[in-house]
This record gives sequence, structure tokens and C-alpha cells, in this order.
Amino acid sequence: MTKQTLMLRGCAMLLMVLFLAAMLPMKSEARKFTLEANPYDFLSVPTQLTKLGEDWFLVDCYHNQILTSKSVSQPVKNWKVMANGFDGPHAIAWDGEVYMAVDTEHNRIITYKKTWEGFEELQIIPNVGVRPHHVQYDWERGCLFDWSSMSGEMYYFVKTPGTKEVELVGVQQVPELLGHYVRSFTVDGEFIYLPCADVGAIWVVDRENFKTLQIIQVPQEIAGIVNIAHLGAHYYISVSTDISFDTSKATMVRVNRLTDLETGTYENLKSLIGEGGPYYFSNVDGVWYAPVPRENKKSAGIRFQEDAAGNIVNFKEISYRYE
Repeated sequence: MTKQTLMLRGCAMLLMVLFLAAMLPMKSEARKFTLEANPYDFLSVPTQLTKLGEDWFLVDCYHNQILTSKSVSQPVKNWKVMANGFDGPHAIAWDGEVYMAVDTEHNRIITYKKTWEGFEELQIIPNVGVRPHHVQYDWERGCLFDWSSMSGEMYYFVKTPGTKEVELVGVQQVPELLGHYVRSFTVDGEFIYLPCADVGAIWVVDRENFKTLQIIQVPQEIAGIVNIAHLGAHYYISVSTDISFDTSKATMVRVNRLTDLETGTYENLKSLIGEGGPYYFSNVDGVWYAPVPRENKKSAGIRFQEDAAGNIVNFKEISYRYE
């Protein structure tokens, strides 16, 4: 074997090692966050409002931070900064010990642990698809799901036993969604729903093998679906735009069956929501919560339930402004 051949093989092996290393979770510099005061008195496109353990979390997307509070309804100026330094975060999840946040525009996941002072970074996981948006913890299977909004991929992470380290264990893809905009996923029994905003359709895939089972067409006036929640007798759907991405069409609708959308048979709840439309839904102890992005510093939150007769009950708007 010639010296030149050995050098070429050595370079090839080095490139392969560098490629594999780039795909591995990286330990961060362990940034610590000591629950500093929120520097803003308004929300800028909030995307998630949820409770994880004993704490509430608000993802303040365009302010590039995630907020936390012991109370869901106090003015946002009184919330504390759980973590910042993101570029367009969209969601956070928790497995009872480790918090996982999506850093959307950096195409990565960041994990945290809670400390006496606040929160501390554990890992930075790079190369998680293209603009990852939505993350959830599957309590039944002990697995974290993360959705890459522009590559049609679901990333699966598990925690190494006895540690707080998470590792990537698999990726599944819906090939026809590559390059299309899907901001969330909803696990509903054996199905996963994937609403595609720029196509105006909902992909229904098998939870196990990720095979497409059905594609449900959505009316153009509510094509910009963000998220779907199955609550009682209805599916509640958050809508941010129409097919032309007109944000004035933001609303919330509900249907008995998702296939009702194909005939335009849906109930528009605009009169209940008012300006804007909700983003991600979260179920907290049987009550559903969602932030409502609005212009002119008017973003708010909502909470509601559905009774046995299918009526919306206990609806309340949560204001985050100083009045």
C-alpha cells in the first residue's frame, strides 16, 4: 500500500469520525439560570403554555426565551426566565427529571435540570432535523418525541439509565412531507396527526411504523393548522392562517371527526377566541390551555374544558399584561 493511499484512507476516516461526532449530543458549558426577572412586560408570539411538575412554563418564542412561574395567571412581567439564548424556541417537555426544549432556528435540542437556584443546561443536541418545533414525552413508552418541521422527521430520544443524559435512538420520516411546513404532531391512540400548513392537509400516520394511512384535505380558509387536540367528543384545531398565510384568519375550530374538514363541516370558535388564534394545546389535569399570539403586545392565554354533552365550559382568557 502506497503512502498516498494511506493518506487518502486516513483523511476519509477522519472525515467520517468528524461527521459522526457532529451527530452526537454535545455537553454544553453548563450555563446556569438563576430565575432572573423577565425583561419584557409583554409576550412576543407565545407558542406553548403548560405545567410541568409544580411549575408553569410559557414559551416566549420571538423573545427567544422560556419563562416559568408558580402561577399561570400573573402578569408576564412577574414570570422568571427559565432559560434564554435560543433562536425561536417553540416547545418544552419533561420526563419527570429532565427538561427538553427545542431551539428551532439552531436546529437543536437543549436539555436542563432543575436546581435550587433555577435551571442548568445538561446537553446540547445538534442537527435535529430542520427547524424542530414540537416535543413531547411519551409516559407510556418512556421516550421523548421531537418533530422536525421542515424535513418530515420524528426524532426519538431515551434517557440512559441511571443518568440524566439523553440519546437519540431512532428517526422516522414521512417522505412526502420533506420540505413542507408541519408545526406539530398529535398522538391519538394508534395514530399520529401531522397538520401541513402550506399544503392544507392533515397526514394521519401509524404510530408504530410511521406509514401514511390517510391524508385529510382542509378548507383553504383554515389551511394553516398549527395543532390538533382530541378533547371529549371533538377535535379542537388551532389555526394561525389561511392557505395564503394571512394571519388575520387565525382562529380555533372544532369538528366531531377530522374527516368532516373535507366537506367544510366545522364549527368556527372565533367569537369565543377573539383576536388571533391559539398555538399549541396542553392538557393540565383535565383542563386545556393554549397561548394566543396577538399583535400590539396583546398576546394572552386561554383555558377551557368540554363537558359530557360536548359543550365548552369553564372558558377563561388569561391576560398577561399590566392593566
